[in-house]
Amino acid sequence: MVVAASKDGLATIGRGAAIADFGKLKLSGFTAWLAWLFIHILFLIGFRNRFAVILEWAVAYLTYDRGARLITGKLPEVPARAVAAPTSRREGQAAQASAKSDGQQRADGASP
Repeated sequence: MVVAASKDGLATIGRGAAIADFGKLKLSGFTAWLAWLFIHILFLIGFRNRFAVILEWAVAYLTYDRGARLITGKLPEVPARAVAAPTSRREGQAAQASAKSDGQQRADGASP
C-alpha cells in the first residue's frame, strides 16, 4: 500500500480512500479522497490542464489502470556531437558559426 502525502494535511491511502486534516475538520475515507482530488485539481493552472487531468484520472479509475510507464529495451545511439555541450561561451559561439558555414556550403552545392 502506497501513501502519498502532501503538505496540506492530505494523504491518499488507496483506491477511493484518503485522510484529510484541516485543523478542526478531519475527514477520512471516500469524502477525504474526493477532497484530495478536488484540491489537487484546484491548484492546476488553466482549464485545459484541469480538464486533461480529470479525464486521465477518470479513465485510470474506471479501467483500474495502474499507470506504470516503463522504458524497456535498448536506447538508440546518439552522436557524441549532438550530446556534448560547449564548455565556454566562446566555444558555443564558434560551434554556431561552424554550423552556419556548414549550412551555407551545403546550400551552395558544396559537399560537407
